[in-house]
Amino acid sequence: KTQLLGLTATPTYTNKNQRGWLWEIFKGGIIYEITKKELEDKKILATPNFIQQKTNFELALTDNDIDKVIFKHQEIPAHIIEEIAKKDSRNDFIAQYYIDNKVTFGKTIIFFDRWYQCKRVEDYINKKAGKEIAASIFSYTDTNKNIDYINNRSSNQNEINLERFRKGE
Repeated sequence: KTQLLGLTATPTYTNKNQRGWLWEIFKGGIIYEITKKELEDKKILATPNFIQQKTNFELALTDNDIDKVIFKHQEIPAHIIEEIAKKDSRNDFIAQYYIDNKVTFGKTIIFFDRWYQCKRVEDYINKKAGKEIAASIFSYTDTNKNIDYINNRSSNQNEINLERFRKGE
């Protein structure tokens, strides 16, 4: 019996509570590995285009936060990710930047840290466009938060949105 798993990202979660189960399923370890660069060179993955823009968002960091991220190369603490994700003016800036440059960007995937951040930017883009041109796909939602929007999505909404993206809709 052959087991095959294709991954296009790090095979672990940043959330420590979700770590560890992957190696329980695939006990044989990694049998073949290809780098992101090789996948980009073979045109299997698109080459990312990173664009830096100043959002004028002030982030309060403690010395401990700075030490963890910069000097110890640890993950960004969850409270910082939460603060960034909840900053509506920053999310609106990102959405407006896409709207202002959508002809240049074309079909685009934007990654966010939190589902509600995705939803905020999706709503903003669609409102500015005057029609639905943005949709979200969620890999994880925090069930401890008010998730009426998530509960109102169909069980296959991710698949629907992904197919619409493939078709250029």
